Amino acid sequence: MSNESVLILAAGRLPDRQLGPAPLLHEHPLDLPAGSDLALQRLIKHYRCHRPKARLIAVIDQRDSWQFQCLASQLDQILLIKPQSNVCATLKQALLQIQNLADRVIVNPITVLPTNHSLPPCAVVLNEDPLPRENWSAFTSCDPCSSDHLLSKLHRPAANEPASHAVTGLICGQGEQLLDAIRSLDPKQSSDLGWLAWRMIDRHNAIVTPAPWHDLGHRATYARSRRSHLISRGHNAVSYEPTGDLIHKHSSDRKRLAAEAAYLQELMPRLQRHFPALISTDVNAGLKLDYLPYPSLSELFLHWQAGISGWTAIWKRLSLILDELQTSSAPVLGNPSWLYEGKLNHRLQQLTIHPPSSQWKLFWQEPLKLNGENLPSPEQCCRQLLNALPPLQQQRPLMRIHGDLCFNNILADPLHGCVRLIDPRGETAPNTNIPIGFGDPRYELIKLLHSGVYLYDLVVHDLFTLKAKNNSNAWNVQLHPPRHFQAIASQVRALTRERGLTEEEEQWLTASLFFSMLPLHGDKVQRQHMLCLIGCCIVQGCFSLLLP
Repeated sequence: MSNESVLILAAGRLPDRQLGPAPLLHEHPLDLPAGSDLALQRLIKHYRCHRPKARLIAVIDQRDSWQFQCLASQLDQILLIKPQSNVCATLKQALLQIQNLADRVIVNPITVLPTNHSLPPCAVVLNEDPLPRENWSAFTSCDPCSSDHLLSKLHRPAANEPASHAVTGLICGQGEQLLDAIRSLDPKQSSDLGWLAWRMIDRHNAIVTPAPWHDLGHRATYARSRRSHLISRGHNAVSYEPTGDLIHKHSSDRKRLAAEAAYLQELMPRLQRHFPALISTDVNAGLKLDYLPYPSLSELFLHWQAGISGWTAIWKRLSLILDELQTSSAPVLGNPSWLYEGKLNHRLQQLTIHPPSSQWKLFWQEPLKLNGENLPSPEQCCRQLLNALPPLQQQRPLMRIHGDLCFNNILADPLHGCVRLIDPRGETAPNTNIPIGFGDPRYELIKLLHSGVYLYDLVVHDLFTLKAKNNSNAWNVQLHPPRHFQAIASQVRALTRERGLTEEEEQWLTASLFFSMLPLHGDKVQRQHMLCLIGCCIVQGCFSLLLP
């Protein structure tokens, strides 16, 4: 349907909300996390997939300056509304700015992760399973025949109130129908989307549509909503099985999945406790693992105020885990070049065979101008890198490592300092004398650096701005780090120094990570450009160019 708009309501605040593991870094709803992603990113992905012709419009207060302007380009419009007294007044002002009120409008509060692939032309979505009501509105039945069925959030639940069907806030109809329903409300009712839902049913015969309610705005529904939208990345697809409280993990890369299973099976019991329990090892059917309800370090870093003391406890615990892994078996002498130069050359070859765009060759070969500073071309930076790597890859003790110790693969409870690791690589070196899962301990440290110092997680979540200038290889670039970035970056760097990583190793080995990741992000050329520019800046020692 081409004449359709989705109004994403984000014009309020998230005051005093304790939805996740710590207070939110930002109180604006546009910054609401849904795992490591923002809720807004999930909404954009859903509607671009299932309603690709719909206009996506975010509705925010005029007084707000949104930190992550980089996501604005993924929306069709941002409506700046003067602060209103209630949600329906805000919605009314937004509707009045829509060009044709005969068009269909879907109202989606920013906290609600939609589950419907399609909706009737005029509909109200209720939670399909009755829940004990807390601070939300609900209907006593999914077939309400009068306003007596509405249990408004304006009234506290009675002690003996039966379970009811929550009003999700997802409401759709013609713009003029929604406007009429809003105008029929008295001022008190206008503070409750439940009353708007009832008016749409009563005045415009909206069809009540039961669906799972995934809402990030309530403690009672937050964890379930997050579990229902676990992120699948790369070759891996993950889902949650509520019956056994398990993660079901599939992969198109069966060899890598088998290596992960083998890695976990070979761990001695005292090391197994640092990983999710492996319940099923059938690679063809997919691995089943214990679900660990902790946020990842990526999520904590981007969205939550874990506090410096909380982060300090996490680093201490992580360092102890690395000690246990690395001392669990006798080291083996070997050349770690397959992790650095070998991987980099292979990935650069992939990039040559399958360039990200028709303009990539120009970007790769021409000198850069980055935020007004002149830099060598990415190709020349790579040549410098490849020349610097051999002395750092001489034979050395190889030990058991995780193999992909980025922030996304480290789960933690910031209150208690509990740390668990997920998705080990089960590295297999070319030399058959090197046991499975053994590698260079420095590889763990540069993975921590690429997340905590060089902001890889911001890039993969599109929290950056990148603009080309005048059809040349000149770029205006800025990363948008969280406000506690410098403090955490200092801690990460201190951890790597304590564990023996030198400045030279940090520079060249970390740069090799960024360049070797380029073919893995072929779904988004802008992200590849950003990763490449970070790699160039690390090689040239000018990463601060990318920071605010």
